[in-house]
Amino acid sequence: MPFSEELRVDERWRRLDRDNMELTLTFNDPQMYTKPWTSDPKRFRLQTKGMPNAEMLEVIFAPIDEQDFNQKIRNPSNGVTVR
Repeated sequence: MPFSEELRVDERWRRLDRDNMELTLTFNDPQMYTKPWTSDPKRFRLQTKGMPNAEMLEVIFAPIDEQDFNQKIRNPSNGVTVR
């Protein structure tokens, strides 16, 4: 999906109830596209079976945090062994 430096992504979280949240993304890039595009809502369950007190991790995507993010999340999810 091509994009320009004008791309803006709007991330909207909505709490549905105690255990569920919904995420909707809107992509707006007037240089590349004629109108914004909004994703279908994606639902996330906060409470998992057997882990009633589990926490939802907040991940901030800042360049300074990229190496830490890669080691903890991206590499393991791609099957890369973390040493």
